[in-house]
Amino acid sequence: MSDYHKPLPRDQASTVQDAMKKIRLSPDEHLYLYKNGKQIRRFKGNKNSVVVSNKYLFEIKDAVIVHNHPQGSSFSYEDIVGIIKYDAAECILVTDRYDYKIYRPKNGWNIDVDSKEFEEQVLVCRKIAEEQLNKFVSNNTIDINEKEVEIFHYIWMFFFRELNNIKYVREKPI
Repeated sequence: MSDYHKPLPRDQASTVQDAMKKIRLSPDEHLYLYKNGKQIRRFKGNKNSVVVSNKYLFEIKDAVIVHNHPQGSSFSYEDIVGIIKYDAAECILVTDRYDYKIYRPKNGWNIDVDSKEFEEQVLVCRKIAEEQLNKFVSNNTIDINEKEVEIFHYIWMFFFRELNNIKYVREKPI
């Protein structure tokens, strides 16, 4: 992650729920950090990314991250690497249709995102996700555009739930 974005001043999104509502329909990506229920930092990106400046990465440790994806997909590979590498307690990703949540296990992440094993596990999960979603496309359950939005959800569902027994959920917003 580079020094692309500067942090913005805190805003009126004083709670995680406030931030979720505020950024849900934004055309740009945003990222908020909360500790002990209080907003400590926020960043704004463009329609495809938001970058946490290197000098603020230490603040991710034990934080609750609130992030959005205007394109509607679940966590990106880069999101997951950052969440685990910098030891976030929880990450909530909001889209127009769903909230995706991932929670650090009680015994810590215990995943080496820099390892070949991590890469290989993600690739296996991607292959399984592709196979499952291709079946849905063949059965006309989803179209090819929906497949592109769903792919990361299926990858993380298999990776976190099946391989690593880590809590990962997708739910409709309240």
